[in-house]
Amino acid sequence: TIKQFNLSSGAAQLEVNGKIDKQLDLNWLVDVKQLSDLLPDAQGNINGQGHISGTSAQPVVNAKLNMEHIVYDTIKLNSAKLNAAVNMDTSVHSNLELSAQGLSLAPDNKITQLKLSLNGPLENHRLKLYAHHTKAVLSLDSNGKLDMEKSSWDGVIKQLILDSPEFGKWSQTKAADLYASAEKVVLSSLCLKEQSSSLCTELDWTPKKGRAKLNLTELDFSRAQAYLPEEITQFTGSLNLNADVDLAPQLLAVINAEIKPGKLVYHPVDGEPVELAHRNGLIKAQYDAKQLNSSWNIELGPHTIGGDLNIPRAAIEKDPLTAPIKGQIQINIKDINLLTTIVPQIDKVDGHLLADLKLAGVLAQPRVSGHAEFIAPYMSINDIGLQ
Repeated sequence: TIKQFNLSSGAAQLEVNGKIDKQLDLNWLVDVKQLSDLLPDAQGNINGQGHISGTSAQPVVNAKLNMEHIVYDTIKLNSAKLNAAVNMDTSVHSNLELSAQGLSLAPDNKITQLKLSLNGPLENHRLKLYAHHTKAVLSLDSNGKLDMEKSSWDGVIKQLILDSPEFGKWSQTKAADLYASAEKVVLSSLCLKEQSSSLCTELDWTPKKGRAKLNLTELDFSRAQAYLPEEITQFTGSLNLNADVDLAPQLLAVINAEIKPGKLVYHPVDGEPVELAHRNGLIKAQYDAKQLNSSWNIELGPHTIGGDLNIPRAAIEKDPLTAPIKGQIQINIKDINLLTTIVPQIDKVDGHLLADLKLAGVLAQPRVSGHAEFIAPYMSINDIGLQ
């Protein structure tokens, strides 16, 4: 029997009283008015109380906990509340409610509202999550079984919705099975859809062997408009992407992307807009036991741009920024009259540009060498009267 146990640090208090026997009967209370009494670099206050009953093998935990104005390093939390009545007898009903407001993990990474709930016996419960991030809103609804002996969760994700102002509302198309533990994670095909776009992924992982697949179809480029230079006023078309990744024992990946036809409109500040149709865009990348190889090619109107890049794997694993690179870029601009929109002083120019460039140096500071052939039989620059 614990008649009274008190632990204090500054104004922070922890009190425990009750009985530890075949049947547990413990009351506890925590009151931390200034978190700095426990962590010198922290701010905020924490208070709560609860009761522990049942047996040591199957305890029943009742708890209420409040946190306010928490600050520690880059982490900030306006407030959080926890109400829990959890029975470790997996056949008996449990309930847990956690809510938080103003959770900031970094200055540009803030969750304005977070809600997590568990309802039902641990062997067959409903788990729901709602998170309102500055970039998107996530909501999840699932049913599953928590196995305390295996420290695993086995269930079904019934509904997953990711709603982003920039990339649209992605909704799950069918239920997906999920098994998760420290030793194994298996996710059956989880598919999200947003209008004509779809994203499907699946995962099978253990520490010794693992594989993941991702398939992205018809991702509309107009979704990326906010991230493009302001001179690009329109970018249409879509992206198809397939990725096959080995996660263990060594990370290996094969990625193939296809850029579906569309158009790009470039409008310089002091010039006329230029519209270029793009097509036959292909990007390939392979990360194997020795190196990262990638290649790309795209046609912009009558022009073509392509190239490849090679980086040794050992150098990437040591320090990606200092990894040596080797590659090339080929450019074929068949009508350089495009320069009149970029350089308004040029009134007219006829000709073409061919470039064969070599890439070297390191990833953080690449070097470009090679040769370019600029053939312009006619050029007119009005400002200086040159023809």
